[in-house]
Amino acid sequence: MHPASPRSRSIPRLAYGLAVLFFLSNIVYAAWYLSQDYTTLRDAYLATGPFYRDAFWTTDFFTPSTKAAGDRFAAVAILLAVAVLVYLGYCWRHAEQRAAPAIRVPVKRDDILPLLCLATVQLGLWVYGNQLLPPAYDEVFSAMHAAAPGPLRALTYYMLPNNHVLFNVLNGTLFGWADDLVFTGRLISLLAYLLLGVLQYVWLRSLLSDRLAALALTLFLAVLLPVWGFAVQARGYALLLLFSWGAFLAVWQYVSGRGRGMRWVFAGCCVLAYATVPVFLYLHLALLIWIVRDWIRRRRIDWQLIATQLVAGVAVLLVYLPAITYSGLGAMVDNRYVAAGEEGGVAFARMFLPTLPHYVNYLALDIGSVLPYLLPLLALLPLLLVFAQRVLLRRLAIIYLIVLCSTIGTVLVMRAVPFHRTLVFQLQFVGLLIACIPLAAWEWTVGSKLPRRWLRLVAVGWLLLAGALIWLTPAKFSLHLYYYDIVPTYQSMTTLLDQLPTDAKVAGSDEAFYPLYFIQSDGEVLPSAATYYVKRPTEPLPEGRWELVGQDREFEVYRRE
Repeated sequence: MHPASPRSRSIPRLAYGLAVLFFLSNIVYAAWYLSQDYTTLRDAYLATGPFYRDAFWTTDFFTPSTKAAGDRFAAVAILLAVAVLVYLGYCWRHAEQRAAPAIRVPVKRDDILPLLCLATVQLGLWVYGNQLLPPAYDEVFSAMHAAAPGPLRALTYYMLPNNHVLFNVLNGTLFGWADDLVFTGRLISLLAYLLLGVLQYVWLRSLLSDRLAALALTLFLAVLLPVWGFAVQARGYALLLLFSWGAFLAVWQYVSGRGRGMRWVFAGCCVLAYATVPVFLYLHLALLIWIVRDWIRRRRIDWQLIATQLVAGVAVLLVYLPAITYSGLGAMVDNRYVAAGEEGGVAFARMFLPTLPHYVNYLALDIGSVLPYLLPLLALLPLLLVFAQRVLLRRLAIIYLIVLCSTIGTVLVMRAVPFHRTLVFQLQFVGLLIACIPLAAWEWTVGSKLPRRWLRLVAVGWLLLAGALIWLTPAKFSLHLYYYDIVPTYQSMTTLLDQLPTDAKVAGSDEAFYPLYFIQSDGEVLPSAATYYVKRPTEPLPEGRWELVGQDREFEVYRRE
C-alpha cells in the first residue's frame, strides 16, 4: 500500500503534532504532580502571590484530600493519555485511517464581497455595543482573577464557574502584558463573532443557493440579543457559540455522507467547547443522539467516530486535570451555581418547566412583558418545519426537536437551572428556524418549488428585521445580558469612587474586585499601605481604625483614621 499524501491525512500534520504535544505535556504534568507531596505543592502555589480568597484556598480547595484524589486522577490520566497516543499513532500509520482530507471552508471568489460586508457590519455592531456597555461584574472578575495572574492560575484555580478556562488562558497568555484585560477579552469575543459569521454564511449559502439571502439571514442571526451582546463581553460565550456551531456543522457534514474528516473536526470542536464552558454538554448530547439516529437509519455503527469521541473525552479530562488536581472535582460539580437542587426530581420539574418560555423571552427582547402568551408559541413555532416539503428544512426541525428534548432532559436529570446565557446556541437556533418558516410557507400555500424572487423577498424581510433588532436590542443590553442592570451599577459605583482623592492609595476586599478594577491602575495596594479601603457590607475590615466615608447599594468606602 502506498503511503497517503500529507493532504489526504485525516488528521492534518499541524493538528496531529499539536495533539501529540498536548497529550505528552499532560503526561509530564501528571507525572510531576505525582512526584510532589502536598506541602511542597501548597507552599509553592501560595508563594506565587496573593490571589482571590487565598485565605480559604487550603481549606476549601487544595486540601490533603484534594491531593489524594488528584493523585488518582493523575495516574488515570497518564494511562488514558498513553492509550490515546497509541491510537493516534495507529491512525497516522494506516492509510485507511488517513484517507479523508482536512476540513475545507468552501469560500469562493464571489463570496469575498458578501463576507466583507458582513464583517464590516459585525465590526460596527461590536464598536457600538462596546461603547454602550461598561465593564460588567463577570468580565472584571474573569480579567482580574483568572486572566491577569496568567495561564497557570486560570488552569488550576476553578474558584467559580466564572473561570471560562480556555477563554481566560487565551486572554492571559496573549495579552498578559496589556493594562486592560477586559478590553482584550472583548477583542477575543470579536474574533469569535467574525469567524462565526463566516461559518454561518458559508453553510447558509450552500443551503439557500443564494449569496444575498445567506448574507441577510446571517446578519439577522448576528444581531440577536445573546449573540450580539456577548460578542462585546470579555467572557467565553462567543467562543462557546463558535465551537458549538463548529461541532454542529461537522455533524451536519458527517450525516450528509462526508464522514471521515468530520469525525476529527467534531471531536476537536467538542474539546474546545468544553474547555471554554462545560455547559456544552447540553448540545453535545443532542448531537450524539442525532448521530445515533443516523446510524439507526443506515443500520450501521461507526466505530471510528466512537473512538474519536473517546479521544475527545480524554482530552477534556486533561484540559481540566490541573483544576481537578489543585481545586478538586467538587469545585466544578458541587459549587452553588451548578450543584443539583435539594428538591426531588418531580418537584424540580414542576418548578423548572413553567420557566421555559422565559428563555425565549431572553431571545425576543422581553416581548413576554407585553405578550406573555406569545412565548410558548415562539418556542414551538420551529416545529412547523417538520411539515415542510424541503428535506433540509425538515431536517432542521428534527434537529431542533432533538436539541430541545436533550437540553430539557439534561437539566431535569442534573436538577440545576441553567443561566439563560449558557444556552446561546439553542436560542440562536430558535431564531434561525423561525426565520426559515417563510421559506416553507410558499410550498404550503402555492405547492410549487420555491422561486428565487420569493427567496429574495424573504431576504429583504430578514434585513428589515435585522435593522429593527439593531434599533431595539441595545436598549435591552444593560439589564438582560446578565439580568442585573450593568449601566446603573457602573454609574453608582463611579459616583462613589469619584469622592476619593485622585492620589489616594486604595485597597479592597476579595469581593470588591469591581471597584478595584477602576482605581488600582498602578497595581495592587496592600491594606497595610492603604489610606482607603473598599468592601462589601458583609465583609470585615482589616486591622486598624477606619471611618465610613461613602457607600452605595453594593460597596462601602472607608478612610483610615
